[in-house]
Amino acid sequence: MKKKPTIDNATHTPGPWVHDQGPSHPHNIIRSASGKYVAYTMDHDEHSSSDARLITAAPELLSVLIHFERVLSDDPDDYPDMQLFRIMQDARAAALGVIAKAEGGAA
Repeated sequence: MKKKPTIDNATHTPGPWVHDQGPSHPHNIIRSASGKYVAYTMDHDEHSSSDARLITAAPELLSVLIHFERVLSDDPDDYPDMQLFRIMQDARAAALGVIAKAEGGAA
């Protein structure tokens, strides 16, 4: 049986990650807190800095999604009505898909 995802059993470089775009280099560099290079953007268009910030936030975004998925109840009686239950189950399914994608599985 596959273990439920947690940020503690993730296989990516641990966060937090930091974004560095200094005058000494033209790229957006993303590093781990320990200084390990995680990624960098090559293009210098209107999206490269925004892309780098999104990449930098990835470990924290994944952690929030994992937490979100774990706290949602799959019991309809925990919701005031079935419409909200269905909305929250759709959100949960979407979160699980993104978590699987981040872990290298099928989305």
